[in-house]
Amino acid sequence: KPGMKREKNRFEIYKRNAFYNAIENYYYNHRQETMWGLLFQGFVICQILYVFFQWIIIRRKEYLYYFFYLLIILLFFMSKQGVYSGGSFLFSRHPIWSVYLDGSLQIAPHFLYYRFVRYFLEIGQNHSTLNKWMIRTEYFLLAYLVFDFLLVTMTFNVALQTRIFAYVISIVFIITAVFIFYLLMKKQTFIYFVLLGSLAVGLGNILGVVFTFLMFNEHLQIHINNTLIFSEIGIVIEMILITVGLSYKNILIEQEKAITQDNLIMQLKANQLLNS
Repeated sequence: KPGMKREKNRFEIYKRNAFYNAIENYYYNHRQETMWGLLFQGFVICQILYVFFQWIIIRRKEYLYYFFYLLIILLFFMSKQGVYSGGSFLFSRHPIWSVYLDGSLQIAPHFLYYRFVRYFLEIGQNHSTLNKWMIRTEYFLLAYLVFDFLLVTMTFNVALQTRIFAYVISIVFIITAVFIFYLLMKKQTFIYFVLLGSLAVGLGNILGVVFTFLMFNEHLQIHINNTLIFSEIGIVIEMILITVGLSYKNILIEQEKAITQDNLIMQLKANQLLNS
């Protein structure tokens, strides 16, 4: 068409030694982000194993949901950083997955995190109305995952999928903010661990989006090749806070058990004195 430039596909042919040198130079120039990516994935794997073994010992549902939450987080970042592990993970051989999983691996953690929070904060026992609304939100997220899969496989309309995904994420963010505000008004003890962890993840995601926009739309040089690092730092902070919260809850539960046992012993002694 007039006024439009015609772009041509570029193919580069390497000799074997030149190809190996190009790969070596790439890893050398990106060694810092490669090292950080491996450290991040290693940290998440260690956290997954810790939570899994804690679930085996304690058998509380919040550990199980948090385990699957971390597992999907790991899969998402491995898919984005496949170069660190020597190849594209999940997305290499089936292009359709690169469209669907890119959204689903961001929505599924929200569903699992809702489940984790409900059991961690004991919403069902303490706030029945809020519990019902959180369950409805979980069903909404599951329904969207199915809808997104059907949309991608039947229409292949990536632009529409991206737009709907942005709306869904915005709705979930608003709903989550309302839930957190409600729990803060009720002065729930463990909400501060969830709140600070969520703020860390949210701030990391926002910074990643902002710097990505500045790099690709405003063409600003910020000397940060991997903008996912902001989300990764936020997730690391969130994992530390949640681990501390889980440990603190375990301590309180053990203290309550000890107090209950002491009261039972005192009651038995009192009954023996009355019967003697």
